[in-house]
Amino acid sequence: MRNRGTLLSPTLTLLLALALLPGCLVIDTGIASRRRTSNNCKIRVYFRSNMDINGTWDGTAAAGSNIWAIYTDGTGLTRLTNVQVGGGVFNSVLTLNYDVSKVFAPGTLNLDGTFASAANNFSNIWGVPTTGATSGISGGSLQGNSAGAGTINNVVLSPDGTKIIYDSLEHPNGTNAVVATRNVWIASADFSSRSPLTQNTTAGVSQAPKFSPDGTKVYFQSTMNLTGPYPTWNAAANTAPNLWVIDVGGTNLAPVSQFATATAAAQNLWFTPDGTKIYVTGNPPQDMAWATAGTTCRNLWVTSPDGVTRSPLTNYTAASCWAASPAVDVGGQYVYFVAQGNLDGSDGGVSTGSLNLWRMPVGGTTREALTRNTAASFAASSPTPLIDGEGMVLSLTNALTGTWDSGGATHARNLWYMKKDGTGLTPLTRNTNATFTVNLSQNNSSHYVCF
Repeated sequence: MRNRGTLLSPTLTLLLALALLPGCLVIDTGIASRRRTSNNCKIRVYFRSNMDINGTWDGTAAAGSNIWAIYTDGTGLTRLTNVQVGGGVFNSVLTLNYDVSKVFAPGTLNLDGTFASAANNFSNIWGVPTTGATSGISGGSLQGNSAGAGTINNVVLSPDGTKIIYDSLEHPNGTNAVVATRNVWIASADFSSRSPLTQNTTAGVSQAPKFSPDGTKVYFQSTMNLTGPYPTWNAAANTAPNLWVIDVGGTNLAPVSQFATATAAAQNLWFTPDGTKIYVTGNPPQDMAWATAGTTCRNLWVTSPDGVTRSPLTNYTAASCWAASPAVDVGGQYVYFVAQGNLDGSDGGVSTGSLNLWRMPVGGTTREALTRNTAASFAASSPTPLIDGEGMVLSLTNALTGTWDSGGATHARNLWYMKKDGTGLTPLTRNTNATFTVNLSQNNSSHYVCF
C-alpha cells in the first residue's frame, strides 16, 4: 500500500495533517484540492481531558489532563498518555508533527519521560506518539529544561513542517534557567537547533505566535515597547499588548498594531488562508486610531498583515460583552468566534452571561449565533474548523441532549461536533459530572484516516 500526503499549514488549517496509522491509507489533503483516495474516511481529532483513564463516562477523574484522540463520528476514543498521581501533566496546546506520528505537547513530565516519575518544575515540549504510550515517552523531552517553574505554550508547526514556534519563560541565552517574561522561540522540527526570536528578560511579554500562511514570518502578541528602533530588548513594557511580526530568521521585527493605551489590546490572531487578512480580538477603539483609548469590551476586528488597513467587526460596549478565539475555516469562507453578544446579532449590551459560538462571512460584518444559550454559566470555547471544510469541533457545557440552557455550571465540559452552519450538534465525549473537562487547542490538529 502506497502512502503519500501533503502537510497543511497550521495557520491555515489548524495543522490538519495526514495520518499514517496501522492498516490505514493516507490521503492527500492539500488545501487546494483536499484529494481523497478512498470514500471510507474518518477525521481524527486530539484533545486534553481529565476524564477516566479507561474511557468510562463519569468514572474516576484522572490525576491530570491526558491526551486523547477520537473520530468525529464519536468512535475510536483512544487515550495516548497515562498521567499518574505525583507525575507530570500536559498543560497547554497540542499540535501534530509533519508525518502525524507524534503530537507535540507541553507538559511537566519528569525528564526521564516516564509518567510515574515525579513531575519536573519546567514544562517542556514532548513528542507523544499518536499510537499512544503506556508507561512513558521514549527519547525524553525536546528541550530538557529543569530549572525554575516555567511553562511553554502555543506550539505551532510551520507550513512546510520543518520548524516549530512557541513561547516560553526559558532564558533567551539557552541556559537551563527562567526569566521574568515570555519570549517567542523558533526551532527545527526535530529540535536539533533552536533560537529566540525575541530576547527580553525583564520586560515585554511576547506570546501566542502564528506563522504567516507562506511560512516566512511569525506574528505574535507582545507588550514590548513601541518606541523604535526595533529591537530594543527590555525597554519599558507598553501598557497594552499589540500585534507584532518578525521574519523566521529573526530579522525585521516591527509592530503591526501600535495601540498605546492600557485599555486597547490586540490578542488571539488568525489568518485567512490567502494571507490577506488577520482576524484579531482585543479592546481597540472603534475609530481604530492608535492613540485613542480602547473600549471596555473585547471585540473582533480585522487587519491587513501590515496593519495599515483595519476595521472593527463588533462593537460591544457592555463590560461583560466580549469576543475571543477567532478561527477561519479551511476554505476561507467564514470566521468563527465566541462572544457574549446579544443573540439577535446587535452590539449593545448583554442580557445574559452565556458565551456562544458565532460565525461571520470573511470580508463581511453580519454575524449569526450558532449556539443559543441565554442563561449564565454556559460557555462555548475553542471553535476548531475541520479539514473537510464542512464541520468543526468545540467544547460546550451543555447537557448531552444539546438543549440550550440545559447543563451549565453543574455539567461537564465535553467535546462536541457541529456542521459549519450550526446544525448536527453531537457530543463526542459524554461525561455529565462537572468534575470532568475537555481542553481543545485551536491550533491543535485533526486529520483524515482512510480505511
